[in-house]
Amino acid sequence: MHSCIAAFSTGVPVVPMAYSRKFSGLFESMGYFRTVDCRSESEANIRDTLKHCFEDRDIVRKEVAQAFLHGKKRLEHYEVRISNFLSKV
Repeated sequence: MHSCIAAFSTGVPVVPMAYSRKFSGLFESMGYFRTVDCRSESEANIRDTLKHCFEDRDIVRKEVAQAFLHGKKRLEHYEVRISNFLSKV
């Protein structure tokens, strides 16, 4: 999980391999839907997804960049709200 977050944060094309609901939810909350679910997907499906993502890595890289910006905007929104709240306390 942490290596996927690091890769994602630095713009590396990545296919997160989820082993928990929270893991896939993290990437989906930023609009990134390349995650495979190792608990429910077949080995063949996961392998095919990884192969296609590797072949389309330039597209995946662009999707990572877009999702990262989306996540960053969401984080900035939370930071502003927390800052506003704390300034009133």
